[in-house]
Amino acid sequence: MIRISAVIITLNEEKNIGRCLESLRGVADEIVVVDSLSRDRTREICQSYHAVFIEQPFLGYVDQKNLGVARASHNYILALDADEYLSPELIESIGQAKQNPGWQGCSMNRLNAFSGKNIFVGGAYPDKKIRLWDREFGQWAGQGVHESVELQPGVKVIHLNGDLYHNSFRSIAETIDKLQSYSDIFAQYNRYKIESSFSKIVLKTAFSFFRTMLMKGGLTQGYEGLIMSFFSVQWTYYKYAKLFEANQRLDITLIVVGKDPDGPETAQDFQAREVLYTNPDGVETAARSASHEYIVVAHAKEVRNPHLLTRHQQLAWYGRCVFNNAPRDAHDVVSFLRRFESGSLGFWRQDLIEAQPAEPIGKKVLLEMTKLRNMNSGLGQFCHHLGNEFARHNRKLDLLFYVPTAFLNAFGARWRYKANKSYHRLLMNRPDVDVWHCLQQGSPYWPTNPSTKVVLTVHDLNFMVKYTGWRRDKEIRKLQRNVDRAHAIVTVSNFTKQDLISYIKVDEKKIHVIHNGGPVRSASLQARRPEFMTEGKFLFTIGIVNPKKNFHTILPILQSNPNVKLVIAGDKSHPYSEEILEAARKMGVADRLIMPGAVLESEKLWLYQHCEAFLFPSLSEGFGLPVLEAMSEGKPVFISRLTSLPEVGGPLANYFENFEPQHMNMVFTQGMRYYDASPTLREEMKRWAASFSWEAAARKYLLLYESLC
Repeated sequence: MIRISAVIITLNEEKNIGRCLESLRGVADEIVVVDSLSRDRTREICQSYHAVFIEQPFLGYVDQKNLGVARASHNYILALDADEYLSPELIESIGQAKQNPGWQGCSMNRLNAFSGKNIFVGGAYPDKKIRLWDREFGQWAGQGVHESVELQPGVKVIHLNGDLYHNSFRSIAETIDKLQSYSDIFAQYNRYKIESSFSKIVLKTAFSFFRTMLMKGGLTQGYEGLIMSFFSVQWTYYKYAKLFEANQRLDITLIVVGKDPDGPETAQDFQAREVLYTNPDGVETAARSASHEYIVVAHAKEVRNPHLLTRHQQLAWYGRCVFNNAPRDAHDVVSFLRRFESGSLGFWRQDLIEAQPAEPIGKKVLLEMTKLRNMNSGLGQFCHHLGNEFARHNRKLDLLFYVPTAFLNAFGARWRYKANKSYHRLLMNRPDVDVWHCLQQGSPYWPTNPSTKVVLTVHDLNFMVKYTGWRRDKEIRKLQRNVDRAHAIVTVSNFTKQDLISYIKVDEKKIHVIHNGGPVRSASLQARRPEFMTEGKFLFTIGIVNPKKNFHTILPILQSNPNVKLVIAGDKSHPYSEEILEAARKMGVADRLIMPGAVLESEKLWLYQHCEAFLFPSLSEGFGLPVLEAMSEGKPVFISRLTSLPEVGGPLANYFENFEPQHMNMVFTQGMRYYDASPTLREEMKRWAASFSWEAAARKYLLLYESLC
């Protein structure tokens, strides 16, 4: 049975904390309370429940909660706020989860109350939260009042029965105070990071009213339901109105390098609240001592440039930490926000004050990355890896990332962001940009300005295999419309390019082939043996278990090699998984077939590292990343010669020319003999996998954008 540490943060919570702690009896094996120097009886009450009581001045919601997680004795964390407590049904459900490990996270419904009455309307319920998890696989993340538990991709999350009671709002006066406090925090954390305007305030508030009051029934639960729904609308208004106001203020510290004879006039013209004078060697010292969050470093001979202030105001509005981006006629000018990413005034980036000859801000490029919301998918990973490389290597273009709300600032505070909303398909204030890149071929988001150049990435035409008849014709028409809109088309393989030419009317000159990068693993990722694995040799394959993966054709190889097992990892909700199991039973190999479903990244790494070989007889692939993942671990790969796989496997892979059992067994036997007899083959495969680089892909995309501007 697992052991759980409950972690709670408090500040003057004597009215709530007792009920919270009482609900943890029999559930938590340890209680850790991180208190922000309460002045009431909070400490006394917590110690009466034998809680570990830590006094810590408030660090911010995320850091305060992560401090409690770090001080906990057990890996499994149950996180509560002081005004939350467990329902009897939820207590029982957590007890069952303790008895049945194998999950990495647990979600639960939160039931909010106003003045003691539970609220089920206006979006207040079910307020689904992850509050119980294995800290090896996640932590608190986010900014301001939008903190949440963020788990690693691919972890197993189960949903618990019962409710987490939340009695946050006891009176109208208290609710108003919280709305004011939370909206202040929102504006503070998102200043210069999210744009706000009069029209945005009006539209956001109007939509919140329509959704909360009408779509989610805010008018149907009496006085308390109406009040809670009304406060939800007010919250939307306050946070965007305060953000608009905060974005108008530009508190500047101007650092002048060299002697400026005009002195006070410079400060007045520049509207700087503070001016510091230094020599070139003292720039870092001066920047560290600056009083304000927006800092401009300029040589004395350039500081009176009339265009300088306007330019830097624009940069601050976009939330940019910028160097090497001043007007063309200014030299060695640097500007940046001290609030870089972490939100801490003390945060410092030395590379942001290394002045270089300045260049103008480049053309504006929007990157449509809405698929980031599913980081476990291939498209989510594609957006994630490219975004990181764009942020790292772009020096000329003004990037605007169009992303799900949870990914604002995901690629650093230097860039602009626009949050994706569900209603944007119908109603969206489309940014005016020079290049609009749809990173998925089926994107519903397109620019309205006819002069905007469009780049479309086409990953595959798998629907040609997946569908027939009217369904396939529909997908062809949809892709044709999107291709017709694009000024440049990128395919991730030469095979996809030929597929596109075969089925879609397109000018071949518009098509550019840019291969995806290979596997990217965190340096902190450690291989972890899955619980379902026992001793012995095994073959490995991975992917969503559906007919196009063709996994059943591997079974005869298992039949011919009685000393090995076969692991097929991946989502197995499709009926095809039952077909594979039935075929294995008929062949007498079901006892050596392991189908665990989706696996963790750490478990997947272990499977790649310890398998005898990787088999991938897929019928249709846009790219084929698993092949590179196996080769990066130096494992022999046996793959189909269909679609794009030969481009990925290259000359070092073994190929199934057909799927007849005799032929596949012959290819496997000969390939394993060659692998065992070739001592250098392992390192050659690793080098081949490394040649597929996300950095190279990003640089090619950036050059394409520049060529269209």
